[in-house]
Parts: sequence; structure tokens; C-alpha cells
Amino acid sequence: MMKKVLLLIAVAFAAHAFELDFTKNVYKTAWWSANKQLDRCSLTVQKDKRTGVQALCAQWDGSVTNYMHAMLVDGKDMPVFKRAKFTAVVSVNMPLAVNAVQLRLQDKNLETFYWKKNIKFDKPGTYVLEYVVDTERLAATSISSFTKDANKTIDFPLSTFALSFNFPQDGTPGEAFIHSIAVTELANIDKPAESFPRLPLAKSWVMPLELPQRIPYNDTLEKAANPLTGETSLKMTHASGKGKVFGVDFTRFTSPRGILGPKIGHYDAADCVVNITTTQPLPHIKTLKLEWFESHGGLKRLSFPVQLDKAGHHAIKCELPAVTTPDIPYGHAPKEKQIGQLWVLMNVRFEADTADFDGDVYFNSIDLNVARSPLENIVFELDTGQVAAVRPPRRSTARYRGASSARIGAIASTRPATATAADFRARAPILPRTTAGGRNAGLALRFVFT
Repeated sequence: MMKKVLLLIAVAFAAHAFELDFTKNVYKTAWWSANKQLDRCSLTVQKDKRTGVQALCAQWDGSVTNYMHAMLVDGKDMPVFKRAKFTAVVSVNMPLAVNAVQLRLQDKNLETFYWKKNIKFDKPGTYVLEYVVDTERLAATSISSFTKDANKTIDFPLSTFALSFNFPQDGTPGEAFIHSIAVTELANIDKPAESFPRLPLAKSWVMPLELPQRIPYNDTLEKAANPLTGETSLKMTHASGKGKVFGVDFTRFTSPRGILGPKIGHYDAADCVVNITTTQPLPHIKTLKLEWFESHGGLKRLSFPVQLDKAGHHAIKCELPAVTTPDIPYGHAPKEKQIGQLWVLMNVRFEADTADFDGDVYFNSIDLNVARSPLENIVFELDTGQVAAVRPPRRSTARYRGASSARIGAIASTRPATATAADFRARAPILPRTTAGGRNAGLALRFVFT
């Protein structure tokens, strides 16, 4: 019998790492709302007449506020977690105009995080609200802060946590009973494996001698035979005293339309392999640098360690960031790690720990391995009787105002056959233009998977 009791206690502890049961206990609480100085809201422990049990009763006046925070003042007892599920049991005795209930966590620096759940209390009853909090994935979380220590990270211990009721400010009073809030720790989610396999391009992505521009950077460039393979390569000669950084620039333009370097479009994951040959050990060269130009007008510099202690062929693998974020209007600053969908390789450079060395590097090629969703291979055929414009997924129509036809790659064919490149630059979404009488001409799509 004792073993069974201990087992039940252990199971209860495992099920809820932390729980506030308002039906049995009284905790230190506080409330907040707009126009709090009017004192038109309250948070008290009282009997829920519908269920007959004790609960934390939140009451508000919809004439002075459109939200109310029901706060637990001391969150220090809550265990530190990486990923957890918050389960709140809320009872209402009448239909309410509540349109959302948010979980509100405030960390030790008073940085505040919200998880919103849209809900309608349209009839009396008991509602179970669940929120999954992943402290390492806060991209979809609303964050506000009134402190200089804001870092967009939940810093434990928590100072407060709360349920926040949102409702229209229409003069209607409201009342909700919070029965319990339980916190269940969840297993961490590992970074998912790539959804699609990486496949090499049919041929090398960059053949330096085929590019229209090859501008030397602190070295001498010339067409020469690779001493190991006999194939023609771009020979980069570094002379002592010429600087620690040397290589080749493919472009010095700063316009996404006039730029001449090799381009990458949208992909889910990718890596490139820079193939070079050295005829002697070059231990002073420590870093390979790739500089990219992004569609929103910014630069992206990637650095990779290299070891050229021996002569011969070197295949330097470079992992590239995923380009899956929406396009950013040209000239606008990117948000954190966003990458624009037009990505242009501007230069390939090597950095040494000293400028005092002589040596040759034969730049052979760059191979590219790319993983793309099968949706990228959908070909649209439009038969509308008139010109239509197509917008590829994940791209805003505003982004393509005035864009060239080459950058709107989803259009395969249109009717009539007289459509020109200028027609493709139309500022329309996926639906065709309306007729002169204002009626939509209709749109027929045939999907061809290639």
C-alpha cells in the first residue's frame, strides 16, 4: 500500500512540475488594467456559484479598459525550464465579450512576454487554455520591455506571471473564475533535420574565368594551367608586403539589377565547396572570406577557417545560411538574421596572419549543393484570355513593384501569346486584371510538376 501511495505522489509530481490550485489555496496576487487609478477592476478569492468551489475571481469594467492582467506577484518558485506547457482552467457563468486570453510572463529584468490564444466565452462553462512556451523559440511571441536590460530572452527567475483577458471597451462588465494554472515541463525539440535532400547543380556554380568581371584584390590575376590537373584556372599570386587579405572581386556594383556576380535565389539549405590548388604549403593563410550582396541592399560577410599546410588540391566546404525569409524592400534594414532572396557572390578572398609571404593559389571552381522544396518546381500555366501576373509564394506584391521579368520566376506562359516582358511587370497579385467593366475574367491554373 505504501508503495502505491509513493507511486501516486511521484506520478503527480511528474505530471505537473508546478501548479497553482486556487480551489484549495490562496496566493499573493495583483491586477493591472488601463486607467488603474479608477480602481474599477478586482481580483479576489471567492466561491464560484456555478461550480460550487473556491476560485480566483477576476472582475473588470469594460467602460474604462479593454484588458485586465490577473497576476501572480511572485514567480520565483516556478522552476527554470526550456520548454513547458501552461494549462489554465477558467470558468465563466455567463457569455462574455472576451476575444482573447494571453499568458503573460515577466522575467527578472521586467521584460514581458505574451502568448495569445483567441477564444470566445460565448456560453457558461469551464474552459481549458493551453500555451506552449519554448524559451529558445520566441520569434512568434509578443515582447515588450520598459527596461534597458531587454535582450529578448526569458531570464529566470520570473518576477510575475499572469493571465491577461482582452475584451472590447464597450461598457460591459465581465467576470471570470481562474481555478488553476499548471506548468508541465516538456521535452526539448531538437533542431529538425533538413526536410529536403541537398543536391549538387549539374555543373560547377562558379567558373571564375567565365564571369564577366575579375578584379584583383591585393594580388595579380592571370589565366594559367593548373599544375596538378592541367585544366585552366584563375591564378592568384600574392607578393610579400601586399597585405594580409587577397583574392578576386567579381563585382563592385551595389545595385541588385546591375550586379554582375553569380547569383543564388531562394533555397531551404545550401553549402558551397570552393576548389583551389596550391603548389606549396601556405600555412599563413588562415581564413576564407565570402562577401555577398543581398536583395534588400545589405552585405553579408561569411568567414571559414582553412588549413593550407600542404600543397595540393583543397576543397573548402562552406555552410550557407538558409534563404527562406520574405523579401525585404530595397534599402530597408533586415531584421536580425534575415537574408534577402537575391543573393550575389561579390568576392572570394583569403586572409593570412601576416603580409610577408609569397605564394600562388589556383582558383578552380565553386560547387553548390542546394536543398529546395518540391514546391519550387511547380510550373504555372495560365489560360485567362488576357495578361495576368503571378506572385510566387512567400513574396509580397509590394516587393515586386517595377521589378524586372527575370525576377518573377513563377510565370511560365500566358494567353494571349502577344504578352511581352513589360506585361510581366504588372503590379497585380496572382488574380488577373479585371475587364473594362470591372468584372474578373477568371483564372485557370494547370499545375505541372517537373
